[in-house]
Amino acid sequence: MLIARRPPSDCRCRSHVRRSMLDILFEAGAQLDLVDSAGNTALMHAVLSASADIVDWLLEAGADARLANHIGMTPLWQSVFDVTCRRKHDQWPIIRRLLMTDCAADEKCRGPLLFAYGTEYVYCYEEPVSALDVAVDSGCQSTARLLVGAGCSCFTSLMMSTTTTDHDSSISWLDDLLAESRTLQQLCRLVIHRRAGLRLETVVAYLHLPVKLKSFLLLDNIPEPPQCTS
Repeated sequence: MLIARRPPSDCRCRSHVRRSMLDILFEAGAQLDLVDSAGNTALMHAVLSASADIVDWLLEAGADARLANHIGMTPLWQSVFDVTCRRKHDQWPIIRRLLMTDCAADEKCRGPLLFAYGTEYVYCYEEPVSALDVAVDSGCQSTARLLVGAGCSCFTSLMMSTTTTDHDSSISWLDDLLAESRTLQQLCRLVIHRRAGLRLETVVAYLHLPVKLKSFLLLDNIPEPPQCTS
């Protein structure tokens, strides 16, 4: 977990060195999904430190991206929260990577603990919400499109069900998002994603397909949100 916590910008522990260290630990029998006192796995620590290279290594080694910590946050939920609410642009590639595996994308929680008063605990949200809810609530259209494109459900989304009934033109993009989630192209993309998983990029690279179709399958046609760019 100490390796996963170390930020990638740390020149004392460059990417290839860290991956070599992980290889040694894994071969020695280290367990990928052990948790700390807060219920965080090594994968969660890698997400928290925005260590995309370690996230890649852990997922390829078989780390379980569905595991939530003690307050119910999964790695994907945390990553989406960091992009949309904390404007951490370095989480964008991590979200894309997590969505290529089984990451409990529709899992709901109340978010980070804000403060505790006696026996009362106050969280970010009053009731459990999904990662898609977080993206919609913050108005981050690109992140919401990416999540829906990867298979997150619009129909179990609390925010989608409450905001799409509003006729305010400022949220008309939600109607477009809902319509996009029901298209045949989206259904085909989901089938391919679920069959290929982490091998999706390799599989698509070997297929003789038009560039635009490859971009669609890899979700590359969804741009990084402007507020998340450096």
